[in-house]
Amino acid sequence: MKFKNTIQCEIEIDFKDKAKAKAFFIDGDWSDVFYEIDDLEELAGILASLFNNAPERLGKGLYRSIEGFGDYIYSYEKKEWNLSDRQLPEGEELPCGDIVIKYASELQCIETEEITS
Repeated sequence: MKFKNTIQCEIEIDFKDKAKAKAFFIDGDWSDVFYEIDDLEELAGILASLFNNAPERLGKGLYRSIEGFGDYIYSYEKKEWNLSDRQLPEGEELPCGDIVIKYASELQCIETEEITS
């Protein structure tokens, strides 16, 4: 027997400084290299999908790395992922502003259907 399953989850993307995020990802050179994006809503959708598919790795803590979007470090206390500034010189701020990602709901199967072939 073969089954097709539909899974879903809810992921919150919080651009802590909307103006910086827009200037960096939409109005800046970033969009010439990675994605042409019209607004922060579209950006959040792309980032959520890439984040969910990025493998978790263990280094100096649990993290996920997303090309073009940086490394996100997991905070066990807050149960959220924060964009890392560890590769920046001391005191320098992230050019896109801080980004926080959080699972609003865990991955779950919402539909299962038998496939006949």
